Amino acid sequence: MKGPAQVRFPGEDKRRRLKMKGIKKASETIQKRLRKNLDGLLEEPERVIPTRHEDGDFPRRDPLKKTIREMEKVINKRNNRKWLQKRMSKRRGDAQARALAGSLAAAHEEDFDTVSIFDNPAYGRHSYLRRGLAAPSDLASVQNLHAIPLRLLLWREHAKAGLWFFGGRNQTVCTGVSPILPKGWVTSGLRSAPIKLSNNEEDNEIWLSKGLSKQDIESSKITEGGWLRITFNDGTVVGIDSTQLTASDTGFVGHLSLRMLPPKLTRIAHIDWMWIPKGWPKDHELPSVTDDAVEEILEAWGDLQITDKDLVGKLKGAVTSSIDEGFGIPLIEAMRARVPVICSDIEIFKEIGNDAVIYFKKQDHNDLYNKLKLILENKIAIGDLILKAYKRSYLFNQKNFIKEFEKLY
Repeated sequence: MKGPAQVRFPGEDKRRRLKMKGIKKASETIQKRLRKNLDGLLEEPERVIPTRHEDGDFPRRDPLKKTIREMEKVINKRNNRKWLQKRMSKRRGDAQARALAGSLAAAHEEDFDTVSIFDNPAYGRHSYLRRGLAAPSDLASVQNLHAIPLRLLLWREHAKAGLWFFGGRNQTVCTGVSPILPKGWVTSGLRSAPIKLSNNEEDNEIWLSKGLSKQDIESSKITEGGWLRITFNDGTVVGIDSTQLTASDTGFVGHLSLRMLPPKLTRIAHIDWMWIPKGWPKDHELPSVTDDAVEEILEAWGDLQITDKDLVGKLKGAVTSSIDEGFGIPLIEAMRARVPVICSDIEIFKEIGNDAVIYFKKQDHNDLYNKLKLILENKIAIGDLILKAYKRSYLFNQKNFIKEFEKLY
């Protein structure tokens, strides 16, 4: 498990800090909603406390046990307003118990016409009553238990200490020092996902978006536009077509990742990018360096560092750029096709093409345009170049490969 210093949350990003916008006059709608939340908290304060997963591995010095004991003391005093007011103002003790005391004290108030506002791009905008010395984010969390990501935020320090938490509709589950998927957690998240997913009720293990079929998922079919294959640790497989990700900034990854703490989707699922560039031979694997580049991007996406909308472009760019490290079999095949050959000026292509192909500066669109124009305007010279490329392509055959390979020994 990564140590505390390596665990980060969206709210800690300097560009996306948790914002508390002071107080505002509460509308009747806000007052009713917050009153409902606080009444529910006073009636069932136990909902704030996470349950411990039966298969979870917990450390000998379990920080969660200590916090739960403190919170249970607060729950036992939930109808003692004077005690709650005293506890919510104590600087010592667990922060979660302090926030619970302040929220329960607020629940006893008959009227309130001003509220504080919690506002963050990752966790949303929520109203809460600020009481005592608890952190605003902790108070907002306790008073808005219906908001799963915000509810989990209450346990961020425990997550930094190495514990994992999963949020469901009615409860929070702590699985100890390893991320264990609670029963029904994946299905619940997929049903409420911002991208519409369908599945066969008889087979709850395969979910797919518009643009894909069950056969595509089962056969891991490579499509022209590409798609994401997400395989969860419980065996559930999800297929999302690239068009569904790029249509808008859906927030699919945030929807799933923020229902766990730390929000690291790649710890509970393996993600594959099902795409190869058009024209790449189907019987040739992509260079291994491509896998590394793609994996790095997918991990960043799972950690909420890349949006859904930007993901597909970054993945395709990583694949095409990484192909530079490959041997260049498509280049040889193009040379044998008796057509003008133009490629980027990387070393491996120069070694293969020599002076028989036309090169453009890598990632220079203007230079590519000029070289394409050259091909169209110099047909005689290009004809000679095509013949030279065709002859050179036959230097790369099995006999010569074996001969060069033997020289190494």
